[in-house]
Amino acid sequence: MKDLEPLRPRAQYVTNRRARPTRVFDRIREDIATNIAHSVRWYDSTQVLVEMGTKLFVELHPGHVLTGLATEAFPQVRSIAFAENPMEFVVKLVRDMQSDPNG
Repeated sequence: MKDLEPLRPRAQYVTNRRARPTRVFDRIREDIATNIAHSVRWYDSTQVLVEMGTKLFVELHPGHVLTGLATEAFPQVRSIAFAENPMEFVVKLVRDMQSDPNG
């Protein structure tokens, strides 16, 4: 992680350990680097994303555990697992939701 070139993120990053949004590269790098060794605040981080207006959660491989948790915790937000949907469907859904201001 220390060798990553610092670039200003184009989107907010919600830290897993503190459940706070940031665009500060060094905070993001530290959060990613320490996620393996420390507990994460998944629910709190996800709640922040919902409060920021997130309308869709896409869980990347390998499974769908977080999709189920998100569906139960935040029924107002659509949640899908990449592992259970064709890539074309996921890409179209993301694009459609980006172009529809009502999500």
